[in-house]
Amino acid sequence: MNAFRFPRVLGLGVLLIVVLPVLVTAMPPLLDYPNHVVRFWLLSGGATHPPVSRFFEVDWGQTATNIGMDVMATVLGVVFPAEITGRIILATAAVLPAAGAVLVSRRLFGRLSYWHILLCLTAWTMVLLTGFMSFQLGLGAALIVLWLDIANAGQTRLKTVTRQSCQVLIVVLIHPFGALFYAVLTAGIAIGDRAAALIDRRQWAGLARRLCWAGVPFIIAGAAIGLRVALFRHDTEPAGFTFPQLVWEDPDWAHMNVDHIFWAFIGPLRSYSLPVDIVFLILLWLPVALAYFQKALRLHSGLAIAGLVLFLLSLVCPQGIGSTSMVDVRLWTMAQLLMPVALYPGIDLSRTPLKAHAAAVLCALALVAVGARSIWLTYVWQQRQADVASLYRAMDLIPSGARVLPLKGSVDNEDELPIGRYVGGMTPTFNHLPTLAVMRRGAYVPSVFAQAGKQPLRVREPYDDTHEVSGGLLGTVEDMKNEDTSVDAFLDRNWRTRFDYVLVVDGDRDMKNRTIGDGTCLVTDQGFARLYRIETPAAVCL
Repeated sequence: MNAFRFPRVLGLGVLLIVVLPVLVTAMPPLLDYPNHVVRFWLLSGGATHPPVSRFFEVDWGQTATNIGMDVMATVLGVVFPAEITGRIILATAAVLPAAGAVLVSRRLFGRLSYWHILLCLTAWTMVLLTGFMSFQLGLGAALIVLWLDIANAGQTRLKTVTRQSCQVLIVVLIHPFGALFYAVLTAGIAIGDRAAALIDRRQWAGLARRLCWAGVPFIIAGAAIGLRVALFRHDTEPAGFTFPQLVWEDPDWAHMNVDHIFWAFIGPLRSYSLPVDIVFLILLWLPVALAYFQKALRLHSGLAIAGLVLFLLSLVCPQGIGSTSMVDVRLWTMAQLLMPVALYPGIDLSRTPLKAHAAAVLCALALVAVGARSIWLTYVWQQRQADVASLYRAMDLIPSGARVLPLKGSVDNEDELPIGRYVGGMTPTFNHLPTLAVMRRGAYVPSVFAQAGKQPLRVREPYDDTHEVSGGLLGTVEDMKNEDTSVDAFLDRNWRTRFDYVLVVDGDRDMKNRTIGDGTCLVTDQGFARLYRIETPAAVCL
Protein backbone atom coordinates (compact mmCIF):
# COMPACT_ATOMS: atom_id res chain seq x y z
CA MET A 1 0.00 0.00 0.00
CA ASN A 2 1.16 3.52 -0.77
CA ALA A 3 2.99 4.84 2.30
CA PHE A 4 1.66 8.36 1.78
CA ARG A 5 -2.00 7.39 1.45
CA PHE A 6 -2.02 4.75 4.17
CA PRO A 7 -2.26 7.11 7.20
CA ARG A 8 -5.07 9.08 5.55
CA VAL A 9 -7.14 6.02 4.66
CA LEU A 10 -6.47 4.46 8.05
CA GLY A 11 -7.32 7.72 9.83
CA LEU A 12 -10.65 7.96 8.04
CA GLY A 13 -11.42 4.36 8.93
CA VAL A 14 -10.63 4.95 12.61
CA LEU A 15 -12.90 8.02 12.71
CA LEU A 16 -15.78 6.05 11.19
CA ILE A 17 -15.27 3.28 13.74
CA VAL A 18 -15.25 5.77 16.63
CA VAL A 19 -18.54 7.38 15.56
CA LEU A 20 -20.24 4.06 14.68
CA PRO A 21 -22.57 4.18 17.74
CA VAL A 22 -23.83 7.63 16.67
CA LEU A 23 -24.29 6.62 13.04
CA VAL A 24 -26.66 3.75 13.82
CA THR A 25 -28.50 5.06 16.91
CA ALA A 26 -31.34 7.54 16.51
CA MET A 27 -31.46 8.63 20.18
CA PRO A 28 -28.24 7.80 22.06
CA PRO A 29 -28.96 6.93 25.72
CA LEU A 30 -26.83 9.66 27.30
CA LEU A 31 -28.15 11.51 30.36
CA ASP A 32 -28.09 15.14 29.15
CA TYR A 33 -28.31 14.42 25.44
CA PRO A 34 -32.14 14.62 24.95
CA ASN A 35 -32.22 17.92 26.83
CA HIS A 36 -29.54 19.35 24.54
CA VAL A 37 -31.39 18.15 21.43
CA VAL A 38 -34.55 19.92 22.61
CA ARG A 39 -32.58 23.14 23.09
CA PHE A 40 -31.04 22.75 19.62
CA TRP A 41 -34.57 22.49 18.23
CA LEU A 42 -35.66 25.60 20.13
CA LEU A 43 -32.60 27.57 18.92
CA SER A 44 -33.29 26.51 15.33
CA GLY A 45 -36.73 28.08 15.28
CA GLY A 46 -38.82 25.84 17.52
CA ALA A 47 -39.09 28.56 20.17
CA THR A 48 -40.99 30.79 17.72
CA HIS A 49 -43.77 28.28 17.07
CA PRO A 50 -46.88 28.28 19.25
CA PRO A 51 -47.65 26.91 21.75
CA VAL A 52 -43.93 26.49 22.63
CA SER A 53 -43.41 30.23 22.16
CA ARG A 54 -45.50 30.71 25.32
CA PHE A 55 -42.94 28.75 27.32
CA PHE A 56 -39.48 29.64 25.96
CA GLU A 57 -37.61 32.36 24.09
CA VAL A 58 -34.10 32.53 22.67
CA ASP A 59 -31.90 35.11 24.39
CA TRP A 60 -28.23 35.18 23.43
CA GLY A 61 -27.74 38.24 25.61
CA GLN A 62 -27.87 36.19 28.81
CA THR A 63 -24.92 33.97 27.85
CA ALA A 64 -21.36 34.39 29.07
CA THR A 65 -19.66 31.07 28.27
CA ASN A 66 -20.40 27.42 27.49
CA ILE A 67 -22.09 28.27 24.17
CA GLY A 68 -19.87 26.57 21.60
CA MET A 69 -22.25 23.77 20.74
CA ASP A 70 -25.24 26.13 20.78
CA VAL A 71 -23.55 28.17 18.06
CA MET A 72 -22.90 24.94 16.15
CA ALA A 73 -26.52 23.88 16.59
CA THR A 74 -27.84 27.21 15.35
CA VAL A 75 -25.73 26.99 12.19
CA LEU A 76 -26.42 23.31 11.56
CA GLY A 77 -30.11 23.83 12.30
CA VAL A 78 -30.46 25.84 9.10
CA VAL A 79 -29.90 22.59 7.16
CA PHE A 80 -30.53 19.65 9.48
CA PRO A 81 -33.34 18.68 11.88
CA ALA A 82 -32.48 18.79 15.58
CA GLU A 83 -32.05 15.02 15.87
CA ILE A 84 -29.38 15.01 13.14
CA THR A 85 -27.77 18.18 14.52
CA GLY A 86 -27.47 16.53 17.91
CA ARG A 87 -25.80 13.46 16.45
CA ILE A 88 -23.33 15.55 14.44
CA ILE A 89 -22.34 17.51 17.55
CA LEU A 90 -22.11 14.31 19.61
CA ALA A 91 -19.86 12.70 17.01
CA THR A 92 -17.69 15.83 16.99
CA ALA A 93 -17.45 15.74 20.79
CA ALA A 94 -16.21 12.14 20.60
CA VAL A 95 -13.72 12.69 17.78
CA LEU A 96 -12.26 16.12 18.61
CA PRO A 97 -10.34 15.25 21.83
CA ALA A 98 -8.95 12.06 20.28
CA ALA A 99 -7.94 13.92 17.11
CA GLY A 100 -6.32 16.68 19.18
CA ALA A 101 -4.44 14.11 21.24
CA VAL A 102 -3.13 12.45 18.06
CA LEU A 103 -2.01 15.78 16.57
CA VAL A 104 -0.18 16.87 19.72
CA SER A 105 1.45 13.47 20.19
CA ARG A 106 2.66 13.44 16.59
CA ARG A 107 4.17 16.93 17.03
CA LEU A 108 5.94 15.86 20.20
CA PHE A 109 7.23 12.45 19.08
CA GLY A 110 7.45 12.85 15.32
CA ARG A 111 5.51 9.94 13.88
CA LEU A 112 2.12 8.29 13.49
CA SER A 113 1.83 4.72 14.73
CA TYR A 114 -0.41 2.14 16.36
CA TRP A 115 -0.39 4.26 19.55
CA HIS A 116 -2.36 7.01 17.89
CA ILE A 117 -5.03 4.53 16.87
CA LEU A 118 -5.16 3.16 20.41
CA LEU A 119 -5.59 6.70 21.79
CA CYS A 120 -9.08 6.59 20.26
CA LEU A 121 -10.12 4.27 23.08
CA THR A 122 -10.40 7.49 25.10
CA ALA A 123 -12.96 9.02 22.71
CA TRP A 124 -16.04 7.82 24.60
CA THR A 125 -15.29 8.90 28.15
CA MET A 126 -17.70 8.49 31.05
CA VAL A 127 -18.26 12.25 30.97
CA LEU A 128 -19.35 12.09 27.32
CA LEU A 129 -21.52 9.03 27.98
CA THR A 130 -23.23 11.19 30.60
CA GLY A 131 -23.99 13.68 27.84
CA PHE A 132 -21.55 16.46 28.77
CA MET A 133 -20.84 17.27 25.13
CA SER A 134 -19.82 20.88 25.71
CA PHE A 135 -17.17 19.81 28.23
CA GLN A 136 -15.78 17.24 25.80
CA LEU A 137 -15.71 19.79 22.97
CA GLY A 138 -13.78 22.13 25.26
CA LEU A 139 -11.12 19.48 25.93
CA GLY A 140 -10.80 18.81 22.22
CA ALA A 141 -10.48 22.50 21.43
CA ALA A 142 -7.76 22.86 24.11
CA LEU A 143 -5.70 20.09 22.50
CA ILE A 144 -6.17 21.55 19.00
CA VAL A 145 -4.96 25.01 20.04
CA LEU A 146 -2.04 23.44 21.92
CA TRP A 147 -1.08 21.74 18.66
CA LEU A 148 -1.18 25.17 17.00
CA ASP A 149 1.06 26.54 19.76
CA ILE A 150 3.65 23.83 19.22
CA ALA A 151 3.48 24.28 15.44
CA ASN A 152 4.02 28.05 15.78
CA ALA A 153 6.68 27.92 18.49
CA GLY A 154 9.00 30.21 16.53
CA GLN A 155 6.67 33.23 16.45
CA THR A 156 7.53 36.50 18.16
CA ARG A 157 6.30 36.97 21.71
CA LEU A 158 3.74 39.61 20.67
CA LYS A 159 2.23 37.36 18.01
CA THR A 160 2.21 34.41 20.39
CA VAL A 161 0.44 36.31 23.19
CA THR A 162 -2.11 37.78 20.77
CA ARG A 163 -2.87 34.43 19.16
CA GLN A 164 -3.06 32.57 22.46
CA SER A 165 -5.34 35.21 24.00
CA CYS A 166 -7.78 34.71 21.13
CA GLN A 167 -7.49 30.94 21.52
CA VAL A 168 -8.26 31.13 25.25
CA LEU A 169 -11.37 33.20 24.52
CA ILE A 170 -12.58 30.68 21.96
CA VAL A 171 -11.96 27.72 24.26
CA VAL A 172 -13.61 29.34 27.30
CA LEU A 173 -16.67 30.18 25.21
CA ILE A 174 -16.93 26.49 24.38
CA HIS A 175 -16.49 25.44 28.02
CA PRO A 176 -14.61 26.91 31.02
CA PHE A 177 -13.06 23.53 31.85
CA GLY A 178 -11.58 23.55 28.36
CA ALA A 179 -9.73 26.75 29.28
CA LEU A 180 -8.52 25.14 32.51
CA PHE A 181 -7.26 22.15 30.51
CA TYR A 182 -5.53 24.47 28.05
CA ALA A 183 -3.84 26.30 30.95
CA VAL A 184 -2.54 23.01 32.36
CA LEU A 185 -1.34 21.90 28.92
CA THR A 186 0.41 25.23 28.37
CA ALA A 187 2.14 24.95 31.74
CA GLY A 188 3.31 21.45 30.83
CA ILE A 189 4.82 22.68 27.56
CA ALA A 190 6.49 25.58 29.42
CA ILE A 191 8.13 23.12 31.83
CA GLY A 192 9.56 21.26 28.85
CA ASP A 193 10.23 17.67 27.91
CA ARG A 194 12.88 17.17 30.56
CA ALA A 195 12.41 17.25 34.33
CA ALA A 196 15.77 18.98 34.83
CA ALA A 197 14.02 22.37 34.88
CA LEU A 198 12.35 21.37 38.15
CA ILE A 199 15.40 19.73 39.72
CA ASP A 200 18.22 22.11 38.78
CA ARG A 201 17.98 25.36 40.75
CA ARG A 202 19.93 27.17 38.06
CA GLN A 203 17.01 26.64 35.69
CA TRP A 204 14.28 27.84 38.05
CA ALA A 205 14.50 31.48 36.97
CA GLY A 206 14.07 30.54 33.32
CA LEU A 207 11.18 28.21 34.17
CA ALA A 208 9.44 30.92 36.20
CA ARG A 209 9.84 33.34 33.29
CA ARG A 210 8.31 30.85 30.83
CA LEU A 211 5.40 30.09 33.14
CA CYS A 212 4.70 33.80 33.66
CA TRP A 213 4.64 34.48 29.93
CA ALA A 214 2.48 31.40 29.42
CA GLY A 215 -0.03 32.86 31.86
CA VAL A 216 -0.32 36.27 30.19
CA PRO A 217 -2.89 35.20 27.52
CA PHE A 218 -5.08 33.68 30.23
CA ILE A 219 -4.99 36.92 32.24
CA ILE A 220 -5.97 38.94 29.16
CA ALA A 221 -8.76 36.53 28.23
CA GLY A 222 -9.92 36.38 31.85
CA ALA A 223 -10.22 40.15 31.97
CA ALA A 224 -12.28 40.12 28.78
CA ILE A 225 -14.61 37.44 30.15
CA GLY A 226 -14.87 39.33 33.45
CA LEU A 227 -15.93 42.45 31.58
CA ARG A 228 -18.53 40.43 29.70
CA VAL A 229 -19.91 39.03 32.96
CA ALA A 230 -20.01 42.51 34.50
CA LEU A 231 -22.04 43.77 31.55
CA PHE A 232 -24.29 40.75 31.82
CA ARG A 233 -24.94 41.41 35.50
CA HIS A 234 -25.76 45.02 34.71
CA ASP A 235 -28.33 44.17 32.05
CA THR A 236 -30.06 41.13 33.53
CA GLU A 237 -30.82 39.32 36.74
CA PRO A 238 -27.63 38.51 38.69
CA ALA A 239 -29.08 35.35 40.22
CA GLY A 240 -27.08 33.13 37.92
CA PHE A 241 -23.82 34.61 39.19
CA THR A 242 -24.08 34.08 42.92
CA PHE A 243 -20.95 32.62 44.49
CA PRO A 244 -20.95 28.91 43.64
CA GLN A 245 -21.38 26.39 46.43
CA LEU A 246 -18.67 23.74 46.82
CA VAL A 247 -19.96 20.23 47.55
CA TRP A 248 -17.83 17.47 49.07
CA GLU A 249 -19.49 14.06 49.20
CA ASP A 250 -17.48 12.55 52.06
CA PRO A 251 -15.45 14.42 54.70
CA ASP A 252 -13.44 11.29 55.53
CA TRP A 253 -10.31 12.18 53.56
CA ALA A 254 -8.56 8.84 54.06
CA HIS A 255 -11.58 6.91 52.84
CA MET A 256 -12.08 9.32 49.96
CA ASN A 257 -8.50 8.93 48.77
CA VAL A 258 -8.57 5.13 48.76
CA ASP A 259 -11.89 5.08 46.96
CA HIS A 260 -11.00 7.83 44.51
CA ILE A 261 -7.60 6.45 43.52
CA PHE A 262 -9.28 3.40 41.99
CA TRP A 263 -12.09 5.32 40.29
CA ALA A 264 -9.80 8.11 39.16
CA PHE A 265 -7.75 5.52 37.29
CA ILE A 266 -10.59 3.61 35.67
CA GLY A 267 -13.27 6.30 35.81
CA PRO A 268 -12.70 8.04 32.46
CA LEU A 269 -13.27 4.77 30.55
CA ARG A 270 -16.28 3.70 32.63
CA SER A 271 -19.32 2.82 30.59
CA TYR A 272 -21.96 0.19 31.31
CA SER A 273 -20.05 -2.83 32.65
CA LEU A 274 -17.05 -2.70 34.98
CA PRO A 275 -15.43 -5.95 33.72
CA VAL A 276 -15.67 -4.78 30.11
CA ASP A 277 -14.25 -1.37 31.03
CA ILE A 278 -11.29 -2.97 32.83
CA VAL A 279 -10.47 -4.98 29.69
CA PHE A 280 -10.28 -1.84 27.56
CA LEU A 281 -8.28 -0.03 30.23
CA ILE A 282 -5.72 -2.86 30.18
CA LEU A 283 -5.57 -2.70 26.38
CA LEU A 284 -4.82 1.02 26.57
CA TRP A 285 -2.04 0.80 29.17
CA LEU A 286 -0.50 -2.57 28.29
CA PRO A 287 1.77 -1.10 25.55
CA VAL A 288 3.03 1.47 28.07
CA ALA A 289 4.02 -1.30 30.48
CA LEU A 290 5.70 -3.33 27.72
CA ALA A 291 7.63 -0.31 26.44
CA TYR A 292 8.73 0.55 29.96
CA PHE A 293 10.25 -2.90 30.53
CA GLN A 294 11.88 -2.76 27.07
CA LYS A 295 13.26 0.69 27.93
CA ALA A 296 11.50 2.00 24.83
CA LEU A 297 9.10 4.39 26.59
CA ARG A 298 9.45 8.04 25.62
CA LEU A 299 8.11 10.76 27.89
CA HIS A 300 7.36 14.47 27.77
CA SER A 301 8.11 15.34 31.39
CA GLY A 302 6.22 18.63 31.48
CA LEU A 303 2.94 17.16 30.22
CA ALA A 304 3.36 14.09 32.42
CA ILE A 305 3.74 16.35 35.48
CA ALA A 306 0.66 18.31 34.38
CA GLY A 307 -1.33 15.08 34.08
CA LEU A 308 -0.18 13.96 37.52
CA VAL A 309 -1.26 17.28 39.02
CA LEU A 310 -4.73 16.88 37.49
CA PHE A 311 -4.93 13.33 38.85
CA LEU A 312 -4.00 14.45 42.38
CA LEU A 313 -6.45 17.36 42.24
CA SER A 314 -9.24 14.95 41.33
CA LEU A 315 -8.70 13.15 44.64
CA VAL A 316 -9.36 16.21 46.81
CA CYS A 317 -11.53 18.52 44.71
CA PRO A 318 -15.21 19.22 45.43
CA GLN A 319 -17.66 17.06 43.52
CA GLY A 320 -19.77 20.08 42.65
CA ILE A 321 -19.22 23.79 42.08
CA GLY A 322 -22.52 25.61 41.90
CA SER A 323 -24.63 23.91 39.24
CA THR A 324 -21.57 22.17 37.75
CA SER A 325 -21.55 18.54 38.83
CA MET A 326 -19.03 15.68 38.61
CA VAL A 327 -16.04 18.02 38.96
CA ASP A 328 -13.83 15.18 40.22
CA VAL A 329 -14.85 12.98 37.28
CA ARG A 330 -14.06 15.82 34.87
CA LEU A 331 -10.55 16.12 36.33
CA TRP A 332 -10.10 12.34 36.08
CA THR A 333 -11.02 12.60 32.42
CA MET A 334 -8.59 15.45 31.76
CA ALA A 335 -5.76 13.51 33.43
CA GLN A 336 -6.56 10.29 31.59
CA LEU A 337 -6.66 12.13 28.27
CA LEU A 338 -3.41 13.99 28.94
CA MET A 339 -1.23 11.13 30.17
CA PRO A 340 -1.33 9.09 26.91
CA VAL A 341 -0.38 12.28 25.04
CA ALA A 342 2.67 12.69 27.26
CA LEU A 343 3.84 9.13 26.55
CA TYR A 344 4.98 7.25 23.48
CA PRO A 345 5.44 3.48 23.93
CA GLY A 346 7.72 2.36 21.13
CA ILE A 347 7.31 -1.41 21.43
CA ASP A 348 10.25 -3.39 20.06
CA LEU A 349 9.24 -6.49 18.05
CA SER A 350 12.58 -6.93 16.29
CA ARG A 351 13.26 -10.23 18.08
CA THR A 352 9.93 -11.80 17.19
CA PRO A 353 8.66 -13.48 14.00
CA LEU A 354 6.55 -10.36 13.43
CA LYS A 355 9.52 -8.04 12.99
CA ALA A 356 9.04 -7.68 9.20
CA HIS A 357 5.46 -6.50 9.63
CA ALA A 358 5.58 -5.16 13.18
CA ALA A 359 4.03 -1.76 12.41
CA ALA A 360 1.14 -3.28 10.45
CA VAL A 361 0.44 -5.90 13.12
CA LEU A 362 0.39 -3.34 15.93
CA CYS A 363 -1.90 -1.04 13.92
CA ALA A 364 -4.25 -3.95 13.20
CA LEU A 365 -4.40 -4.93 16.89
CA ALA A 366 -5.06 -1.31 17.91
CA LEU A 367 -7.80 -1.08 15.28
CA VAL A 368 -9.43 -4.24 16.64
CA ALA A 369 -9.39 -2.80 20.18
CA VAL A 370 -10.99 0.50 19.11
CA GLY A 371 -13.52 -1.33 16.96
CA ALA A 372 -14.44 -3.69 19.80
CA ARG A 373 -15.23 -0.79 22.11
CA SER A 374 -17.35 0.94 19.47
CA ILE A 375 -19.27 -2.28 18.82
CA TRP A 376 -19.81 -2.72 22.56
CA LEU A 377 -21.23 0.79 22.91
CA THR A 378 -23.37 0.33 19.80
CA TYR A 379 -24.84 -2.88 21.23
CA VAL A 380 -25.75 -1.18 24.52
CA TRP A 381 -27.27 1.85 22.81
CA GLN A 382 -29.39 -0.34 20.56
CA GLN A 383 -30.77 -2.15 23.61
CA ARG A 384 -32.14 1.13 24.94
CA GLN A 385 -33.92 2.17 21.73
CA ALA A 386 -36.87 0.09 22.94
CA ASP A 387 -37.18 2.55 25.86
CA VAL A 388 -37.26 5.47 23.43
CA ALA A 389 -39.97 3.76 21.35
CA SER A 390 -42.01 3.19 24.53
CA LEU A 391 -41.58 6.85 25.47
CA TYR A 392 -42.70 8.07 22.05
CA ARG A 393 -45.84 5.90 22.15
CA ALA A 394 -46.78 7.43 25.50
CA MET A 395 -45.89 10.96 24.37
CA ASP A 396 -48.07 10.71 21.28
CA LEU A 397 -51.12 10.94 23.55
CA ILE A 398 -50.04 14.27 25.08
CA PRO A 399 -52.01 17.17 23.58
CA SER A 400 -50.16 20.20 22.23
CA GLY A 401 -49.56 22.87 24.86
CA ALA A 402 -49.97 20.52 27.83
CA ARG A 403 -47.85 20.94 30.95
CA VAL A 404 -46.01 17.71 31.76
CA LEU A 405 -44.56 16.68 35.14
CA PRO A 406 -41.66 14.21 34.68
CA LEU A 407 -41.10 11.46 37.26
CA LYS A 408 -39.31 8.13 37.47
CA GLY A 409 -40.54 4.82 38.81
CA SER A 410 -39.89 3.77 42.40
CA VAL A 411 -37.56 0.76 42.42
CA ASP A 412 -36.63 -1.22 45.53
CA ASN A 413 -34.19 -3.64 43.88
CA GLU A 414 -31.27 -1.94 42.14
CA ASP A 415 -29.33 -5.18 41.59
CA GLU A 416 -30.80 -6.05 38.19
CA LEU A 417 -30.39 -3.02 35.94
CA PRO A 418 -31.19 -3.19 32.21
CA ILE A 419 -27.92 -2.63 30.36
CA GLY A 420 -27.54 1.03 29.43
CA ARG A 421 -30.11 2.44 31.88
CA TYR A 422 -27.20 3.59 34.06
CA VAL A 423 -23.68 4.69 33.09
CA GLY A 424 -20.81 4.11 35.48
CA GLY A 425 -23.11 2.00 37.62
CA MET A 426 -24.66 5.06 39.26
CA THR A 427 -25.86 7.71 36.81
CA PRO A 428 -29.28 7.19 35.18
CA THR A 429 -29.34 7.80 31.44
CA PHE A 430 -33.10 8.39 31.21
CA ASN A 431 -33.68 11.44 33.46
CA HIS A 432 -33.94 13.95 30.60
CA LEU A 433 -35.91 11.82 28.12
CA PRO A 434 -39.23 13.48 29.15
CA THR A 435 -37.96 16.83 27.79
CA LEU A 436 -38.45 15.41 24.28
CA ALA A 437 -42.17 16.14 24.74
CA VAL A 438 -41.32 19.81 24.09
CA MET A 439 -40.02 19.05 20.62
CA ARG A 440 -42.30 16.13 19.79
CA ARG A 441 -45.63 17.40 21.14
CA GLY A 442 -45.20 21.13 21.76
CA ALA A 443 -45.64 20.54 25.50
CA TYR A 444 -44.07 22.28 28.48
CA VAL A 445 -41.59 20.29 30.59
CA PRO A 446 -39.99 22.11 33.58
CA SER A 447 -36.49 20.67 33.15
CA VAL A 448 -35.22 22.09 29.84
CA PHE A 449 -31.75 23.58 30.31
CA ALA A 450 -32.08 27.38 30.41
CA GLN A 451 -29.49 28.55 32.91
CA ALA A 452 -28.41 32.18 32.92
CA GLY A 453 -24.84 32.52 31.72
CA LYS A 454 -24.73 29.06 30.14
CA GLN A 455 -27.60 28.62 27.69
CA PRO A 456 -29.10 31.20 25.30
CA LEU A 457 -32.60 30.21 26.36
CA ARG A 458 -35.00 31.96 28.69
CA VAL A 459 -38.15 30.60 30.32
CA ARG A 460 -41.13 32.93 29.97
CA GLU A 461 -43.43 34.01 32.78
CA PRO A 462 -45.18 32.52 34.67
CA TYR A 463 -43.25 29.27 34.07
CA ASP A 464 -39.89 30.77 35.11
CA ASP A 465 -40.83 30.79 38.81
CA THR A 466 -40.84 27.00 39.10
CA HIS A 467 -38.69 25.90 36.17
CA GLU A 468 -35.53 23.96 37.07
CA VAL A 469 -33.10 25.72 34.71
CA SER A 470 -30.23 23.28 35.40
CA GLY A 471 -32.36 20.22 34.64
CA GLY A 472 -32.85 19.03 38.20
CA LEU A 473 -33.27 15.47 39.45
CA LEU A 474 -36.38 13.41 38.88
CA GLY A 475 -38.43 12.50 41.90
CA THR A 476 -40.06 9.08 42.14
CA VAL A 477 -43.68 8.01 42.09
CA GLU A 478 -43.34 7.24 45.79
CA ASP A 479 -42.17 10.81 46.46
CA MET A 480 -45.23 12.09 44.65
CA LYS A 481 -47.62 9.92 46.63
CA ASN A 482 -46.01 11.11 49.86
CA GLU A 483 -45.84 14.70 48.57
CA ASP A 484 -42.15 14.77 49.44
CA THR A 485 -41.06 18.14 48.07
CA SER A 486 -37.46 17.81 49.28
CA VAL A 487 -36.43 15.42 46.50
CA ASP A 488 -37.69 16.95 43.28
CA ALA A 489 -37.76 20.65 42.41
CA PHE A 490 -40.98 20.09 40.44
CA LEU A 491 -42.87 18.41 43.30
CA ASP A 492 -44.36 21.21 45.31
CA ARG A 493 -47.78 20.86 46.89
CA ASN A 494 -49.44 22.63 43.96
CA TRP A 495 -48.41 20.12 41.30
CA ARG A 496 -52.04 19.25 40.58
CA THR A 497 -52.73 22.80 39.40
CA ARG A 498 -49.33 23.43 37.78
CA PHE A 499 -49.40 20.41 35.47
CA ASP A 500 -51.83 18.60 33.19
CA TYR A 501 -50.05 15.25 32.79
CA VAL A 502 -47.52 13.09 34.62
CA LEU A 503 -44.96 11.21 32.51
CA VAL A 504 -43.22 8.38 34.35
CA VAL A 505 -40.00 6.88 32.91
CA ASP A 506 -38.18 3.74 34.06
CA GLY A 507 -41.64 2.52 34.98
CA ASP A 508 -41.23 -1.08 33.86
CA ARG A 509 -39.22 -1.86 37.00
CA ASP A 510 -41.85 -0.31 39.30
CA MET A 511 -44.54 -2.98 39.64
CA LYS A 512 -46.23 -1.74 42.82
CA ASN A 513 -47.04 1.85 41.85
CA ARG A 514 -49.38 1.52 38.87
CA THR A 515 -51.58 4.15 40.50
CA ILE A 516 -49.86 7.31 41.66
CA GLY A 517 -52.40 9.13 43.78
CA ASP A 518 -55.78 10.76 43.91
CA GLY A 519 -56.75 12.87 40.95
CA THR A 520 -54.56 11.06 38.41
CA CYS A 521 -55.86 8.74 35.71
CA LEU A 522 -53.71 6.30 33.77
CA VAL A 523 -53.83 7.21 30.08
CA THR A 524 -51.42 4.56 28.78
CA ASP A 525 -48.88 2.08 30.11
CA GLN A 526 -46.14 1.40 27.57
CA GLY A 527 -43.81 -0.41 29.96
CA PHE A 528 -40.82 1.88 30.26
CA ALA A 529 -43.06 4.97 29.98
CA ARG A 530 -46.44 5.59 31.59
CA LEU A 531 -48.66 8.62 31.07
CA TYR A 532 -51.22 9.90 33.59
CA ARG A 533 -53.77 12.68 33.24
CA ILE A 534 -54.24 15.02 36.20
CA GLU A 535 -57.88 15.73 37.00
CA THR A 536 -58.77 19.04 38.69
CA PRO A 537 -60.65 18.82 40.94
CA ALA A 538 -59.59 15.31 41.87
CA ALA A 539 -61.78 12.71 40.22
CA VAL A 540 -62.17 8.96 40.46
CA CYS A 541 -60.78 7.25 37.35
CA LEU A 542 -62.63 4.25 36.00
